[in-house]
Amino acid sequence: MTSIPTTGTAAVNPAPSSAGEHRPDPLASAPPGLRSRLGAACLPGLFLVMIIGTAIQPVDNNASSAATFRQAAGHLGSLQVLAWLELLTGALCIAGILTLTGAIRSRGAGWATAAGVLGILAGLGQAVISLNHFVVVGLATTNLTAGQRVASLDAFHHAGGPIVALFYLLALAVPFAGVAAWRAALAPKTILVPSLLFLLTVTIPGAGPAQYIPLVVGVVLGGWLAKAIVQR
Repeated sequence: MTSIPTTGTAAVNPAPSSAGEHRPDPLASAPPGLRSRLGAACLPGLFLVMIIGTAIQPVDNNASSAATFRQAAGHLGSLQVLAWLELLTGALCIAGILTLTGAIRSRGAGWATAAGVLGILAGLGQAVISLNHFVVVGLATTNLTAGQRVASLDAFHHAGGPIVALFYLLALAVPFAGVAAWRAALAPKTILVPSLLFLLTVTIPGAGPAQYIPLVVGVVLGGWLAKAIVQR
């Protein structure tokens, strides 16, 4: 009776690895796909949209409710466009930061996780700012008296409390992302320079052209991070 040859059996059915043997994660070295590239593009895109929004912003976010309605008079169209841009900004913030977080799995994972949590909260805060501007537009087009509009907007602000302040966590999320990229060897140590510069400029109040400085720094840093994600 002819026996079945066994030569090459081990190649067809390799023996299971011994206990404790480390097998490389095929996903860890896989090149970024379209989803990763789009997510990476959200990082510089976030600040580009913010630059556009800052250029058309007709109201001061720190103004009182009464002052907000005075500033918005005659600019409701711009304010409505701004609200949509702010909503887009929140989505870009969350998508971009989470893409970076997903790209870091070993060294720097702690920094990346912190950046992810802060980025999500900042994105939610931006969405609340967007909602506030939609409410201003809506109230301004009603038949309510000026006093009733102010009272309604004040009630809306009091109901939400300090939730709008969540957006300012972006000042920490972006530098944390830079540190995470460096720790994970996705970017050189020099990425800490724009990371620190962003933290310093975004926390210093500015008006006029000065308010664009942290946004321009954000575009540079976001582009650097996006390149690091795509080329990893």
